[in-house]
Amino acid sequence: DVSHHQGRINWEQVANDRQNIRFAYVKVTEGSTYHDPMYDENLRHANYAGLDVGAYHFFRMTSSPESQFENFSRHIAYYMDYMTLIPVVDVETFDGKTSEQVKGALEKFVKLMHAKYGVYPIIYGPDIAPERMMSAYVNENCMFFLGQTDVIKPTKPYSIWQYACRGKVNGIKSGVDLDRLHQSLSINDIQWDK
Repeated sequence: DVSHHQGRINWEQVANDRQNIRFAYVKVTEGSTYHDPMYDENLRHANYAGLDVGAYHFFRMTSSPESQFENFSRHIAYYMDYMTLIPVVDVETFDGKTSEQVKGALEKFVKLMHAKYGVYPIIYGPDIAPERMMSAYVNENCMFFLGQTDVIKPTKPYSIWQYACRGKVNGIKSGVDLDRLHQSLSINDIQWDK
């Protein structure tokens, strides 16, 4: 998964890397106002290179789930055709809010996405977080993307595992997050049927 922090990426080289890279998640938005400046280029070029591509939103508790969803929805509108994977909501900080407040806000965001797009997002978070941030509704309907790079084998059920945060990939000059699907899943299981 990538953002502007990786700078300009040569997606053809990424797609031909010996690690057999098959998919990528690209940061689109954060909170209610931020838009990643490399999002559209990353999304289009990763798609052109033959990778399956999804978009992710960095969730913040400093603004409402409604305004965050509006920010995300507005910025993906022009590039929907390039997205082949279910969107991800990245929940890494509670911004000083309680677990119950986070659960309620994230559930609202998930319901808004399902109402508009007919899909439940994949929820990204650390190994300790699922019970602290996911309401029963979110846990029942959303897959979990485990962001835990300091474990040999994850202890929580997951669909995608971010196993490295400073990985090396041809075409990307800086370190990059590396993710893998659970061994029981295929890329088809995270496809977004629009």
